[in-house]
Amino acid sequence: MTDTPAERFSCTVRPPPDGEGADGADAPLPPNTLPIGRKRRVEVDFPVRADKPVLLEMVARGVTALDVGCRGGGCGVCRVQVIEGRYETQRMSKRHVSDDELADGYALSCRLLARSDLVVRPDPSTR
Repeated sequence: MTDTPAERFSCTVRPPPDGEGADGADAPLPPNTLPIGRKRRVEVDFPVRADKPVLLEMVARGVTALDVGCRGGGCGVCRVQVIEGRYETQRMSKRHVSDDELADGYALSCRLLARSDLVVRPDPSTR
């Protein structure tokens, strides 16, 4: 029996609009966090597999577009809003993404699985 290769999609990370989240860019981060996405002002594209969370694909490819924290859904620093595309999420802490926020397209990128090409932007109010 041969494993079927996972579908592949594209993920585009767009920076927040100018001026949005300027206060959050300098907010303190939890220990062991890499603040690589907070001040980025250019759009970044990278390929993602449907069976791997967006953040883990980004890290594996050496892309620096989103902040990286615990990589397990507990710290919330990789919180994004999905602007375009279909996706599913793995289990996330409601402390970081409420049901209402999830309905508005917010998710933790370490728990985000692409089901089509995605366009996301870092949440400037990351907690």
